[in-house]
Formats: sequence, structure tokens, C-alpha cells
Amino acid sequence: MGITVAQAFPSNYMGKEDFASGPIRCVISRVAIEPVKSEDEGEANKVLLYFAGGVYKPLICNRTNWTTIEEAFGPDSDQWVGKTIEVYHDTSIMFKGQRKGGTRVRVPAGAPMPVSAPVAFGGPVWTWAQAQAEAAAVGISKDQIVAALKAGGATNFVPARDTAKVQDMIRAAQQPPAGDDFAAEGEAAPAPVEDTSIPF
Repeated sequence: MGITVAQAFPSNYMGKEDFASGPIRCVISRVAIEPVKSEDEGEANKVLLYFAGGVYKPLICNRTNWTTIEEAFGPDSDQWVGKTIEVYHDTSIMFKGQRKGGTRVRVPAGAPMPVSAPVAFGGPVWTWAQAQAEAAAVGISKDQIVAALKAGGATNFVPARDTAKVQDMIRAAQQPPAGDDFAAEGEAAPAPVEDTSIPF
């Protein structure tokens, strides 16, 4: 078999060739505005969506896709971190009067948040975006991380200093709940109470 156009002209960004096997579900790890080169426009600043795990290329986010994500998760892109979207190729998209197709995003209806595998601790330090994405995968919010860091006297996130703290929070969240004695005694367990505090 000969080479394909994707092999001949590889892209650094997600495109229709990445959806040969169907839509892709991925977790947003950060949103950034960065210069992107294209044959049509030269170099221009574009919104890029990066995804957790480093498996998928970043996606250039146009206004239509931005609006879809904003309607689901709110106008502050910091709140998108840790959220699941599905990226797919929509063949019906028209461009300059021709049916060219294009990349679209949607929020999977009722899709559970993916549960990350237990984090391998003691590895490389994380960026702020990576720390938020890894924590969000086990149900820890950005606000909870900030509260825990502030409780320790920090005023910002320093990767070399604070990665281990976030990893400790994730490790604690991955532990099975203690005290399952109610079932053994035949008593009904009390209803769970949401605890948004961070032990430190």
C-alpha cells in the first residue's frame, strides 16, 4: 500500500485523518492561545485544546466548537479542564460553497468522567494544567487544590514543590472508603454527606 496524504503531510493538530476509526473521546487538560502556521493564513493566533494523557494531538478550536463547549461547561475555559468531550469528523460542513467536512466537538450525553488509572507517584513534575487534569479525573476540583495549597501557605502553584501535594490528594481520593462495618452489622449506612473540605 502506498502512502496516504496524512503520512505525506503530517499535521501537528487533530484533523479528519485522526477519526478514521470513528469519534474520539478525550479529557481537556488545558486551553491556550498559540501561534499556528497554515498555508492559507500564514501564522495566526489560534485557540488550542490540549488533552490529558498525551495520546491525542491538540485541536484547533474554532468559534463553533468553542460555543458548544461553552454551553456545556461555562464561559471560563479554566472550568473546562478535566471535562470530557467527543471530537468527530462532520462530513456535512460546507466551505466556500463546497462540502469539505470539518472537525466538530460534542459532549457525550450521560458520559461518565473517565477514571484514571492510579497515578505513578514520584515521576516527573506536573504543570498546573496537568495537575488540574489528573485531579479532576478522580473528582478533585481546581478550587479544592487551591484551598489545600493555600492551607499550606502557598500563594501559587510551583511544580517542583507542589506536584507531590496534588499527588497525595489523588492518592487519598483513590483509597477505598473506610468503615464499611454497617453492612456487616446489618444496619443501613447513613446517607453520604458531600465533604468539600481538604484535609491537611
